[in-house]
Amino acid sequence: MANFIDQLKHYSGTVGKSLMAELVPGMAAGLITEQFHEWNINLARITNDIQNNRSLWADLEEEQKRQLAFAAKRIGSLDFISVDWFINAIKKDFPDIASLLVNWSMGSQWLKRQMEEIKTEIETLNKEISPLQ
Repeated sequence: MANFIDQLKHYSGTVGKSLMAELVPGMAAGLITEQFHEWNINLARITNDIQNNRSLWADLEEEQKRQLAFAAKRIGSLDFISVDWFINAIKKDFPDIASLLVNWSMGSQWLKRQMEEIKTEIETLNKEISPLQ
């Protein structure tokens, strides 16, 4: 019986991890869109942010950072965080900003740095998060 329970735990963990891997990218995309609305992001603001190399990560609240890190820890991979993923996340609600980020080389480079910073910061935060948090 103990062997069966161990196998059940193993498979439920695998299924849960797989399910999280499917859900987290969409949840994170929703967070980005929500934050852009909350921050009143528009072309003028994003242009200023790009020119001043402002960090998207730094603007998130600590609880949001921890939630992203916890979700990422559960799925085990941050490979979904990319320029294409970000553009797809915002293009419906912010098509002008998505276009700017794709077509302006300074914007594209800024966004690439943002994605790298977010991955690095999440990985760093994950090292600090205990399994029970």
